Amino acid sequence: KGFMSATREIVWELLFVKNDPDDYIRPWLRTPGTVLEGFLLACILASLAVSIMDSMSSWEPQSPESRCWAICCDPKHGRCKPDTCEAHKNDTIVDPACSFAMSWVHVRDYSLHILMAIFTVEYAGRLWTCVENPQFARPFRGRIAWMRLPLSLVDLFSVLPFYIDAIFSTDDDNGPNSSYVLRAVRLLRIMTVLRLERPLKAIHVMVSVCGRKSEELLVTLFGACVLILLFGSIMYILEFDENPEMFPNIPAAMWWCVNCLSTVGYGDAVPITPAGQLLGALAAFLGVGLFAMPAGILGSGFLEVYEERKSTL
Repeated sequence: KGFMSATREIVWELLFVKNDPDDYIRPWLRTPGTVLEGFLLACILASLAVSIMDSMSSWEPQSPESRCWAICCDPKHGRCKPDTCEAHKNDTIVDPACSFAMSWVHVRDYSLHILMAIFTVEYAGRLWTCVENPQFARPFRGRIAWMRLPLSLVDLFSVLPFYIDAIFSTDDDNGPNSSYVLRAVRLLRIMTVLRLERPLKAIHVMVSVCGRKSEELLVTLFGACVLILLFGSIMYILEFDENPEMFPNIPAAMWWCVNCLSTVGYGDAVPITPAGQLLGALAAFLGVGLFAMPAGILGSGFLEVYEERKSTL
């Protein structure tokens, strides 16, 4: 084999082969593969942490309340408007909260750039080496087929928000990057949580259980939808004349039914007629059993999966 072919095969083993010595063509790659898997897991968790903390507006320097003008007016990372900076160009008083916020901005930006590079290299490596799998052996069509797999799409759509944010964001948070669309794109970085399916075996078990019990779960979901529609329609008929503010239409009554069947009971919609209260009591009792059914289905599925795993050991 040529150098590129051998290198591609090694990278494929590191990225795709599970932590099983029998699956490795080169057994000595097992330890590096385990280390790489742990490193990627740490990167995924770091990306989630940064994305969550990035949504905390209290960590951003405020203008013009903040007095940290020297940092806030930094040409590259400053968050203050030019006219605000001009008005306070001689103010050197540093506010501790603003200083911390600007430090977080630097940490966030550098962290996201590093994580973006890591995830990009990983995705490119998977795309390059997937042809080692006989299922995707064709150089072009095989890679296209691999890119259409669910986990491959998760990898792609967890990387794209980094690039969209880097390309379209500006230093002025009051500009276009403060729009709802770009904030939503930034929060799409949370999709990296779906990439935990690869390194965590517990998620493999959960997916296996849901797949095995999908028919039973769908039947339960269909039954819940029927109950919500039925009880919501009846409650609308019973309450509309006496309580039009809380039950103005069927969708509003269905919202009440969801709260009642899930035993949440926010209290934003309450029946006041005797017939409506009787129906509400019936819905509350049915809700307990409705939510017990999926729990029992999933519990039996977990037992089946673990019994099979024990029998194969």
